[in-house]
Amino acid sequence: MNNFSDYFKKEEFVGTYSNMYSGEHTGAGLLYIEDSSDRCFWESVVDAVCPGLYRVMKYSQNGSDGKRLLEKEYDNLHKKFIVGVDGDYDYLCPDRNEYSLKLNENPFVLHTHSYAVENLKGCQEAIRNYSNIFRLHEQTHNSLAEALEAYSNFIYEALCIFSYLHNKSPDTTIESEFNSALFSNNQNIPISNNLSINNNFIDEIKGKTQDYVNRNISAITNIAEFEQYKITLHNKGLQPNSAYLFVEAHTFYDSMLIPSIKKIRYKSKCNDIQHVHENYKEEVITNKIKNICNHYENRLNIETIVYQCKSYKHSFAWSKIIKKLTDIVK
Repeated sequence: MNNFSDYFKKEEFVGTYSNMYSGEHTGAGLLYIEDSSDRCFWESVVDAVCPGLYRVMKYSQNGSDGKRLLEKEYDNLHKKFIVGVDGDYDYLCPDRNEYSLKLNENPFVLHTHSYAVENLKGCQEAIRNYSNIFRLHEQTHNSLAEALEAYSNFIYEALCIFSYLHNKSPDTTIESEFNSALFSNNQNIPISNNLSINNNFIDEIKGKTQDYVNRNISAITNIAEFEQYKITLHNKGLQPNSAYLFVEAHTFYDSMLIPSIKKIRYKSKCNDIQHVHENYKEEVITNKIKNICNHYENRLNIETIVYQCKSYKHSFAWSKIIKKLTDIVK
């Protein structure tokens, strides 16, 4: 402890510091997070387990990398001073550095049990939620859930190989090289314009991940150890149908999830307009279409809907997060 703020990280003084910061007198503990955009997620975690018991706050206020700063606090954590971070590859590869190990073993480090919050916005439960939201008249069928499951199955073996090798030798098994195998070079996305599975996307990813497997499988010299590692990964939630929840989050979100949801929204709007043309008299069609456009424009903003989506509460990752916080407060 070498400065004034460190003094208030001591368990007996955290409540006082929280009161000073908020102007309230709840004596709440502190749950520090790496980025303000994750605040709603971590607040929903606290609300599900122990409402009011923790104040969720961004750790870095000056634009610095929040997770790197939080990692330096791992050894100082206690029941009243905890953190919530993205799992990244730290979760799957606990031996890649000292902080990865602490993320997995420290009881006061909450993490996403997936790569990041953005991945959980694309869980199967969330996809069904988006599909239900984008309609006024008739449901527009889409194959995004099936496409993501197919994608997940194709990347699964490559992700297991990468995790195993990166855990053993992070300096030679490079994240960026692996990540490049997971995403399209041609701006392909999981679904086509008619919302069916985009076979061009699937074929591209299948080829790239198989190439990654072929280039790296020979580096695994202890097959029994690798198979045991895969069991460990399975227990963490990495399975053939969930592998996409463990890929690099920002690229997944920006180049796969959001563009796919935009297609669903656009097609749903077109179908709603078509429904009006087919089912209403000519004199009311213009007004009905105007109402549809206003509805999609004013009420169905994609980024807002995805940000506010909480369907991840039905995912395996959520259950693991809730259990860890429950263990802290009991």
